[in-house]
Amino acid sequence: MSYIVLDTEKFTTLPHRIKTKKHRKLETGGRLLITKDTSLELIPENSHLTHAVWFRQNVWELNLPKDYNKSVKKLAKRLDAIAYM
Repeated sequence: MSYIVLDTEKFTTLPHRIKTKKHRKLETGGRLLITKDTSLELIPENSHLTHAVWFRQNVWELNLPKDYNKSVKKLAKRLDAIAYM
C-alpha cells in the first residue's frame, strides 16, 4: 500500500525517498504527511510526529497509534493532509 495523495501539487515537491514508501510501520494505525499549518489540537493522542523531509518544506510525518480505530481517510481530510496510508 503506497500513499493515497490528497494534494498533488505539494506531493510532487517531496523528495523521491518519501514518495516511494510502500507500507506503514506495523506498530502504527496509519501514516499521514501533514504541513506546518496543521492544528496540533486535531492530532489524536499517542500519535508520533516526526520530521519527514528537509526543514525547508516543513512537511511532517504523523504516525497514528496502533489502536486508532477511526477512519484514517476522514482524519487526513480534517487535518488537510498531503497524503495518507
